[in-house]
Amino acid sequence: MRFALLLFLLMFVLTSCSGENGVELEGEHVQRVNATFTSGQYEMLGQERKLGIIYDGSEVSRFYLGKTQKYMWYLWGDSKEFQGTFKVIASHQDNDEKLEVVKKSSIGGPLNGADAHIPSQISLPAEGQWRLDAYVNDVLFGSIDVMVHEG
Repeated sequence: MRFALLLFLLMFVLTSCSGENGVELEGEHVQRVNATFTSGQYEMLGQERKLGIIYDGSEVSRFYLGKTQKYMWYLWGDSKEFQGTFKVIASHQDNDEKLEVVKKSSIGGPLNGADAHIPSQISLPAEGQWRLDAYVNDVLFGSIDVMVHEG
C-alpha cells in the first residue's frame, strides 16, 4: 500500500513538473503549448516533424520586448506543399491584437533536417505570451507559442 502511494505521488510530481505545459527559465514560469525537440544539431520549439524555430533558451533565441531578432523557421512535409508563400500572424494571449510579423516570403529548400526553411526577423510589441500562427499559401500550417520578456 505504501509503495503504491509513493509511486502515485512520484508520478504526480514528475508529470506536474515537466512536459509541454510549463518550463522554468531563469525563475520565470513560461507557459508553453509547444515542446522543444531536436533536429540535426539544433534544439527547436514547435511541433516536431511539422514546424519549428531554433530555441535553445539562450538570449539569442528568446523573444524580447520591441527587439527585432532573427529566427529561422523550419517546416516538414511534402515539397509540393511548400511551393508558394509563408507568413506568420502573431496574437497576444491577453487581447485581440494581431500582427503580421513575417510578411509573405518565399519558402527555401531543405536545411538542418527539415524539408523547408524560411529566414525571418520578428519584433513583438508587448510582454507576455504570443501565439505565432504560420501560414503556407494562406492556409494555417501550425502554431508556436512564445513568451516575450522585457529586455
